[in-house]
Amino acid sequence: MNGYLVADSFVSIAAASGLLVLIAALRRRHPGEGLVVRLSFGLGVLAVMLASRVLVWWGARFPFNTLTLTAAGLVPLAALLFCEGLLRRHAPKAFKWVATAGALVFAILAWLPTSWAYPWRTIALLVFQLAGFLAMAWLLLARDRTSLSALENRSADRIALSLLLILPLLATDFRFPGFPIPVRLAGIAILAFCWLAQGLGRGQRAHRDSVRAFVAYCASALAAGGAVVLIAGLDATTSIQVLAVCCAAVLLGAIVNDAFELRAEEQRRGMLRLLAQGDLADADAFLGGLRRHAQIDGLLILREAELGDFDRTVLEDVFARHPLLRSGQVGTPEFDEGTREQLDSLMQRYGASHLMRVSIRPLTLAALNMPVLADAPIAQAELAAVQRMAQLVAERRRQLDPAEGT
Repeated sequence: MNGYLVADSFVSIAAASGLLVLIAALRRRHPGEGLVVRLSFGLGVLAVMLASRVLVWWGARFPFNTLTLTAAGLVPLAALLFCEGLLRRHAPKAFKWVATAGALVFAILAWLPTSWAYPWRTIALLVFQLAGFLAMAWLLLARDRTSLSALENRSADRIALSLLLILPLLATDFRFPGFPIPVRLAGIAILAFCWLAQGLGRGQRAHRDSVRAFVAYCASALAAGGAVVLIAGLDATTSIQVLAVCCAAVLLGAIVNDAFELRAEEQRRGMLRLLAQGDLADADAFLGGLRRHAQIDGLLILREAELGDFDRTVLEDVFARHPLLRSGQVGTPEFDEGTREQLDSLMQRYGASHLMRVSIRPLTLAALNMPVLADAPIAQAELAAVQRMAQLVAERRRQLDPAEGT
């Protein structure tokens, strides 16, 4: 099988997959937001272009050749719309006119037979796309930084870095007679853009850390590819193709992994949403939101009837000192043997990894099972905040209705 075809197809499919992962992540985190709509449009145009050209390479020339060229002509306009939204400023009118006119011209030229239009149409498209990306990078780098927040400035820097990375690699996507380029590399730049853009969902990650991680991923991929080249004794052309495939695979894996981690973080933030949006009518209603948390495997409210078999004095003393008690704390020397037996029995009876105090009078506990995050410091802090809020809600309810505290 043709090595050029396999390498080009793999890199393009990997880039299209990375774009789809990023679009899904953006729409899930920010549904309906204007900037996300603009970015999704641009990413969708790129995904269509990449997927349709792979179909052309594998023999389905019509209508996918026309679709590929039309989408390619739309790329600078899509990038311009996104940059305007990111900067919250209008681009110069000359940029808008050129991007719009170019998209219309190439939508018409896409219908010309290749035998008539090659190679001048390909050269014109290359110049148009290079000029468009260069103009957008300049627009981002020359912005008024004081008009944007720190996070917005970091976002603009990452996007500009991605556009500048695309420029040298974009030229490899255009092949001309006498210049046999081993593999089209624009897909690598697109994957880098997807990874950097997806990293914006992690506000705690510094820009420098993102660049270092990107360099580490690329270095790992090149090292692995280099080992394959040495083992197989490949020629120069095949070696470049192998290195490109390794880079595309590693970057796509990083994008998918980050998407999974971001989704897990969003699910874990359910406790924070509970604090912000929980039902404050009473403690039972408030803790009901905790039952729907992704990492909580069951939650029970334990009142005097459920605690009747245990020494109330011991429980009151323990939970006065530890409003939130983990199973791992029970075995510490802080508790005597009798107290440990009671706490172990209570946790085993209700299958609990945590016990939290809901109210003091009457003594009410909540038993929940959260084994996956039992030792996560952040989760413990969030759960402690939930416990304190639940106790405040219960005390407020008791003050409004003193009969409930008797």
